[in-house]
Amino acid sequence: MSTHGTFQGPTERDAVRAACQSLLAEPKMLEYTVLELKEPTKTRYRTTQGHCSIEVTGINRKPAPNRPKQEATSNPEQEERAPRSRSRDNRGDRDNRRGRDNRGDRKGQRRPEKPMDPEMMAISAERAENLVRNWLDSMGFGEFGLDVEENAQRVFVRVQCERDELMDGDEDVLRSLQYLANAAINWKLRGKKIVVERATAREDRETALRELSLEMAQKVIDSGEEVTLQPMHAGDRRFVHQTLTDVSGVKTQSEGSGGFRCIRILPE
Repeated sequence: MSTHGTFQGPTERDAVRAACQSLLAEPKMLEYTVLELKEPTKTRYRTTQGHCSIEVTGINRKPAPNRPKQEATSNPEQEERAPRSRSRDNRGDRDNRRGRDNRGDRKGQRRPEKPMDPEMMAISAERAENLVRNWLDSMGFGEFGLDVEENAQRVFVRVQCERDELMDGDEDVLRSLQYLANAAINWKLRGKKIVVERATAREDRETALRELSLEMAQKVIDSGEEVTLQPMHAGDRRFVHQTLTDVSGVKTQSEGSGGFRCIRILPE
């Protein structure tokens, strides 16, 4: 049996297409045998491409017989059905386009946030402290201390623990506790946001903010050009203002709104 060659591709269709391009034939002309067929596999972490190998054993280049032309129908019922079917298809296309347009409009809309519940806000700090304390006991952290502080929007639960090696680095433990606490407290009724952090996190943040503020202030004094700090929440902005109050040669002002509100350090 004569062969015309072996061709490969990711799928059987790709292998047939490669054979057609090489042999200048159409797919319906080929007579071939599948030598190897490997389906593509897809997992959560990896996707493996498929593979197909075919061997072309023959090419039928005989012209296809001419098909008789379909005679025009003289049945008026059939003549009327065609335009009605096309109108239904067109109507379906319009509905589909309308549905896609509506989905596109809804995509840009944000889901409105639930209003904060006064009763839940009043007990957010107590519930957060109890939850974090019970979780740390269950995880076997040994002796630890909790310092709870709250303002109008947030509850800060600061953890001081002997096993600080579990709290350092990327602090996955504390981030996980913070996520669980917010999910448990604000499941149905929205209360204050819970922030779980190390006991020294506030002091570390204030030290970093103080160093950044003084460094940027000195840059403004030396260059005479203003500097805009990155957006930060109200507590950090207040600390920066207080830090630069006694620094001569510069002044500060806040600008922006919401989460984009930031501080500008200007030369006096």
